Amino acid sequence: MKTNGLIALLSLSFANNLLAQEASKEAPFTIRGKLDGLGNGKVIWFYMDKTLPQGAFTDSTQAKDDTFEIKGKLNTPLPTFFRLSVRKEGWAKPAKTALPPKGYELFLTSGDAVEVEGVVKDNEIVKARAKGNAHVVDWDKLRDVVAPVEVQLDPLMTRFREARAVKGDVSSLEKPLDSLRNVLKQKLLFFIHENPKSLISVYELHSVSSILPVDTLIRYYNELDEKMQTGTTYGRDLSKVIEMKKRTRPGTLVQDFARNDTAGQIVRLSDYRGRYVILDFWASWCNPCRKSHPRMLELYKKYKDAGVAFDILAIASEDTRGAWKKAIREDSLTWAHVIDDEKDRAKKLTTLLGVQALPTKVFLDQQGKIIAIITGDEKAVEQKMIDLFEKRNNK
Repeated sequence: MKTNGLIALLSLSFANNLLAQEASKEAPFTIRGKLDGLGNGKVIWFYMDKTLPQGAFTDSTQAKDDTFEIKGKLNTPLPTFFRLSVRKEGWAKPAKTALPPKGYELFLTSGDAVEVEGVVKDNEIVKARAKGNAHVVDWDKLRDVVAPVEVQLDPLMTRFREARAVKGDVSSLEKPLDSLRNVLKQKLLFFIHENPKSLISVYELHSVSSILPVDTLIRYYNELDEKMQTGTTYGRDLSKVIEMKKRTRPGTLVQDFARNDTAGQIVRLSDYRGRYVILDFWASWCNPCRKSHPRMLELYKKYKDAGVAFDILAIASEDTRGAWKKAIREDSLTWAHVIDDEKDRAKKLTTLLGVQALPTKVFLDQQGKIIAIITGDEKAVEQKMIDLFEKRNNK
């Protein structure tokens, strides 16, 4: 389940291929459903499939009198992440500031027959329940846990997006949003603690791993059942994430690296020794990254004009240089830029520094040692700059 304001930071998620179990991948799956209020609308179904060139499969089926049926075959015997969404007759595209319509998410294995019942309201699936395998039951349990928080979080997120769209003041919304996000995170962690044998627990822990301190991540990983740790791709990947986070703890010296800038010239991290550095991991296609740029430009100018010895080195996760350079021009970015187009995943800077989601900012001291790594939280980034460039200088 991808909850608003928290799991949205997870633009580099791995929703696919979980339990390592033997089963026939030839057996078809079936999803039958009744969604009151859907009428003769459409049900769009999406699932992750890394065997496909596009990495996922999307299709739709026509409902009749609120009922629908989906049949298909998976290319893996392992439980696979599905998402259902709806479009009623007369559907209109939502405003850009609106939150994504709520769908229904579940895991299916080849041969599963799952039944879904719920209600469609404003082109969202609400009050839904499923039966047919243990995974859908556990996911519904988690939905019950987080639903009271989401009821409070969603309208605040809508107001926040609307205000940001017109460059309005969002300061009064930041504190309650941060508070609710923290409550949501704690409820997710409590579910993981209470359900160590659940597939949903290892999935959710993986989803929030990028924003958890390494010690917290280790604690909840160790509470998982051994089958979840070693018998799922999420569990095995979590062990790698933990090792990466151990290597990037505060105080760790970042090894020197070299990448090409927009003019094709080599830029080395060691060129910045003696200054504070913010390594800004971003991409032209990353909307949260682009939305953060206006404020970062203000802060960059503020501290540069004040004579603070610091710089920003932006590291783009891009496949093509054209879109990268165009985004730099459009956003009027004045700091240094390099592209991390290394083909070997093991040598990518995102891998070396354990970056799992964008935007992520890595703060380095004058010797090139890690001070902090912050993913997605603009307020935390600004506060860290205040701590480093104002409070420290006033001591």
